[in-house]
Amino acid sequence: MKKLLYSLIILFTLSQCNHKKSGNLVGNWQLQQMVINGTPLSSNVVGEWKWIFSAEGEYHAEMQTTMYLDIKRISTKSEENGLFSLKGEDLVIQPVAPEKWPSRSFTIQKLDSVELELNTQSDRNKSSLRFRRIK
Repeated sequence: MKKLLYSLIILFTLSQCNHKKSGNLVGNWQLQQMVINGTPLSSNVVGEWKWIFSAEGEYHAEMQTTMYLDIKRISTKSEENGLFSLKGEDLVIQPVAPEKWPSRSFTIQKLDSVELELNTQSDRNKSSLRFRRIK
């Protein structure tokens, strides 16, 4: 009986930790810096990225970049919607349109009330994204 009670307490505690992380993640985040293979890129270079996470497990991402060619200004904007989940230290995002954007997994390096830092690694690249909460 004690083992069962002890196991239930551990499971409850672990689920509360995951809920706390999810609660900290809910809100609007703006990219401050991206680091690709050790090279830092500010938001001025990669454009304006905003990610919004809801309490219902949905996310919305907006990426807007502006380039200047000669005297012509070119702006591009892309958006992505989908679902997110937390699996331990990993944030998994699953887009609604997987044919356009694949499912991705990020390791949460830092998450508090004002800062979010995510890392990801592929066969060729290691990336880090640092966000600041805006709402």
